[in-house]
Amino acid sequence: SYEASNANFHEKKNLMDFLSKHEHFFFNRQSRYILDNQLLDTSSEAISSCIEQFDFIGLTEDLNPLIQAMGINCSSIPKENVSKYHFNKEIFLDEDIIQFLENHNHVDYRLYEKVKEHFYMGV
Repeated sequence: SYEASNANFHEKKNLMDFLSKHEHFFFNRQSRYILDNQLLDTSSEAISSCIEQFDFIGLTEDLNPLIQAMGINCSSIPKENVSKYHFNKEIFLDEDIIQFLENHNHVDYRLYEKVKEHFYMGV
């Protein structure tokens, strides 16, 4: 968006303000999809009940092995719609930003742990 491309994300406050302003687009995205409208109930039981409806939920760390197993060569995928605007990703290593993201994505973190427990323990 115009707003994002003109923001100074080198400043922590600007980044946190932008993400907060557009929280529905950035916070707890996986939970919003998988748990649907049950974000109000983030108990372990509620999360387990939701994920039991799926045959499997993959994790980010499984993506590269999955792509390789499928024989997909990512270097051959055209990058036609790549943003020319880039910012320093190092800002996400800042302790304040890490804490901010953990606080605002707490449901995603709980979901991640429950998915690991449900689909990956004992594998």
